[in-house]
Amino acid sequence: MKQPPLDKLWRTSIGPDIPAPDWVNVQERLRMKPLTTYAKVTVEDDRLRVIFNDRLFKLINIGLTPFVSLLIAFLGFKSGSNFIGIFMLILGTATTLLLFWTSRHLQQRGDYLVIDRKAKTIALPQQCVLLPFSDIDRFQSMWAIHYQRTLRQELYLLARDKAGSLLRYPVMSALSRKQMRLLVEFSGISMEERHKRPLGLFAAFTSLEHCKTDINNP
Repeated sequence: MKQPPLDKLWRTSIGPDIPAPDWVNVQERLRMKPLTTYAKVTVEDDRLRVIFNDRLFKLINIGLTPFVSLLIAFLGFKSGSNFIGIFMLILGTATTLLLFWTSRHLQQRGDYLVIDRKAKTIALPQQCVLLPFSDIDRFQSMWAIHYQRTLRQELYLLARDKAGSLLRYPVMSALSRKQMRLLVEFSGISMEERHKRPLGLFAAFTSLEHCKTDINNP
């Protein structure tokens, strides 16, 4: 089945043009997990999966942590400070073990999202949700401030329930624009992108006030 062109499926609302919320949040207390940054999109025939990128997580975190710890420990021993050297060896070992546990835990939680074009469904396995295409209204992407004032782009899925109410399900945070375009192109489901105002090249680093958004009340 031929999908509509991307420019017909993707719309962006900025500043005063942002429409009022027309949805109800499914999980009012849920916040996006910061570690969902490590995600990848895989496509197999008629199935698209958004999964935890274990290899990237280990490469960046588990690969870097022991190196830095050993380097600081070496410098500590070399300068005659055995306390710093021993402390960094213990800290590096404990941190590496914690990161291994975190990686395993995130893998066991399952996929973030699964699109099945043959069955015409979208599943959110971590939330035990399975939605037919006929109930889905759109994807939604919006900027929000999270822990320690970091800027993240959140992905949501909006769908109708049996009563006709529009429900908004959180999917994950920090998918790249290229990955989100792939979701839209693969499923043929439209994407609504919401911004308080245009984000310049250095907007995320210079001023976050303009896009400060309450996740549950944008």
